[in-house]
Amino acid sequence: MTTLIGVNTSQTDSTLTDGTTFRLGNRHLDYAGNEWVYVKASAAFTLGDCVAIKQGYTGSPMTDALSKTVSMVGVASVAFTLDYYGWVQTSGVFAGLRVAIDCEPAKPLYITATAGVLDDATLSSMIQGIQITTSATAAGAFAAVGRPTISWGAQLSQI
Repeated sequence: MTTLIGVNTSQTDSTLTDGTTFRLGNRHLDYAGNEWVYVKASAAFTLGDCVAIKQGYTGSPMTDALSKTVSMVGVASVAFTLDYYGWVQTSGVFAGLRVAIDCEPAKPLYITATAGVLDDATLSSMIQGIQITTSATAAGAFAAVGRPTISWGAQLSQI
């Protein structure tokens, strides 16, 4: 993983010009050790959304249907407009992850019926490797840590 010069993970771009901006799939390691990937939004997503990143580096808010076709999972550190380009965090300490109300820390997180939002209630596919760090007293974005990946089917601890 390389630290790239000129990366601004808090903005999106409406155009992608080869040679003057980043390319889809570029990876960046920031000074704090967080990992990022450059994507194009194939659907608009909100700050804190769990993002499904497909081959070709297009991103959309995570849904159960998308979870079966993604190659990578990330978290949006900024809102994306449809067809805009920007950085999605794939590992490290996340400033905010959208979760449902009453979601608890140190629990497995699952995809919900609301695209991009996770919960600790077993609903569908699990997003493994990421946890919020405090209780979600209201719906919204909460600090989280980890390296999210998708897990299908029951885990031994769930049987």
